[in-house]
Amino acid sequence: MSGSSKSKIKDLNDCKFFFLDGTQEVLCQVLNQKLKKTSSCFLYPVFREAHQKNGLHTHGALVEFNNQGFIITAKGGTGKTTCCQHLPSSWQVHCDDEILITETKSGAYHGHPLPTWSNPLGEKIPKSKINTSLPIAGIFFLEQADTDSCTPMEVDYAIGLVYKAALQALVIYYKKLSKEEQDNTKDRLLRNSIAFARSVPAYKLQATINGKFWKKIETVIN
Repeated sequence: MSGSSKSKIKDLNDCKFFFLDGTQEVLCQVLNQKLKKTSSCFLYPVFREAHQKNGLHTHGALVEFNNQGFIITAKGGTGKTTCCQHLPSSWQVHCDDEILITETKSGAYHGHPLPTWSNPLGEKIPKSKINTSLPIAGIFFLEQADTDSCTPMEVDYAIGLVYKAALQALVIYYKKLSKEEQDNTKDRLLRNSIAFARSVPAYKLQATINGKFWKKIETVIN
């Protein structure tokens, strides 16, 4: 394969992608053999396609309760993984770092768990079941606090936080895009964040280190 007439090339330094004209096929050339640095770039074509179809790639944990999916998100170091480790057996943790969110034909949203790239062997939480998906029934924005609480969030405020979480997940390759691609990506993510926040209930979740924050979640979702 040679010549730009046969493919569109996207070079992310660690990986090079060849988008073949007239097909849905994508070839990936790995340029950096270090798994931790490169692995999250593998899915760039998937994220790119999802964004174009009203989806999001976001930073957060995907957990399950009563066959429904819930997202717990916050900036790094706030305690997502710790919260996941404290959940009782009635809850199931599918991932604690990144989620691919897709929109179904009916307009609902499903969450697809992605591996924790910095912890590929899954010592801290069970390995992600990346071939599964869950209907998203709520998103919780986590804060550390002295008391446990969970309160509904206004849609307009939630939009900004959903958008921020989506941008945080793009940091691995966002700066390697052209200025035009960066602007287009941010525009798509904002539109997709608005639609998601208007469809999925959002909550502010305040959690203590040793409390039972999940009981507050169960109260608002039941």
